[in-house]
Parts: sequence; C-alpha cells; structure tokens
Amino acid sequence: MAHNNTHSFEVRTLPAGKYAIFTVVGDMVTAVKGFWQQLWEMPLDRTYVFDFEEYRNADPENCEIHIYIGIR
Repeated sequence: MAHNNTHSFEVRTLPAGKYAIFTVVGDMVTAVKGFWQQLWEMPLDRTYVFDFEEYRNADPENCEIHIYIGIR
C-alpha cells in the first residue's frame, strides 16, 4: 500500500524588533501552558504584535522550548 507523505510548509518573515527570550524545558504541553500563565503576571512592556515559540527537539516529555515575546 502506497502512502502519500506530502508535507506543506509556510515561509514567514518574522517582524524585526526587540524580543524577550525565555527558555522552558519539560513537557511540551504543561511547561508551555505554565509559562504563558506566568507571563501575564510579568511587568513586560509588550508590543502584542508578534510572539512565537521555537521547539528545539521533539521529545514531548522533555522538550526545550524558546519563547520569544515582542517588547518595546
């Protein structure tokens, strides 16, 4: 049986600017969720234009994630 493994990629240009960078290590879901809950309590001067996450490995239980938050 043949498998159709087509992958679709989207190229995006990240907006230039300043970003606060945070590193989270742990479970992909709970560690990131916990970070975002803590972020709302931080006194950052955020732009609210563009934030993004960079997943450094694919281990769902012990992933290293870099979270970029746009700041002024």
